Amino acid sequence: MKILVIGDAHITGFGLPAGQIGFVGHFVRQISRAGQAVTVELHPQPTLTHSCALLAQLPLDRYDLIIWQGGSDAPSWLAVPPRRPVNGWQRLYQQVRATVHCRLSRNDISADQQSILTALRPHRHKVLIMSPIVHPGEAAWWPGQQRQAFVQEGYRQGFSMFDTSLHIRSTDEYFLDQHPDYLNAVSHELIGRALFDFYQATPTIVTIRWVRKN
Repeated sequence: MKILVIGDAHITGFGLPAGQIGFVGHFVRQISRAGQAVTVELHPQPTLTHSCALLAQLPLDRYDLIIWQGGSDAPSWLAVPPRRPVNGWQRLYQQVRATVHCRLSRNDISADQQSILTALRPHRHKVLIMSPIVHPGEAAWWPGQQRQAFVQEGYRQGFSMFDTSLHIRSTDEYFLDQHPDYLNAVSHELIGRALFDFYQATPTIVTIRWVRKN
């Protein structure tokens, strides 16, 4: 079984101490325990635009399972102002934040997100889409209506949508002390196990897996 995973640094388990694994590792471990040989190809991408370009290059028909950790392109340096702002920063921060938040506050998905869904649509029978992982400092950049719009649009197009907000919250205890933008080991395990359960229960993917096995 060959799995493709595209997302941000979370898919690599960024920030975790040596010996601890990210949610992809937990997910793969559960599949392996079920008796399935697995190879994984990870592609951490800094922006949705990079993800779009990558999808245009990859031979998607060669993968048995594709996982896309969806996200928002709201820049992290705008999420929280520096603790010691330099002269003029605070005014610039508030002006740019207000402009971007206005642009993102519409009840729809971004053009890049739509482009990625379009690229994945021919393979949606083997695609799992994860909603964005929102850390405490970025909660304002992904309001509830935007997350819901993303999930609903995915469902409307026939994708299997895994909502990460059902398993972790955007509060400090789910994130690393030294890297508060990234999930801690407990959160990775929670998501990895829940993603496996979701994968097992997804009708279209289960059907395809059964047909190939038999």
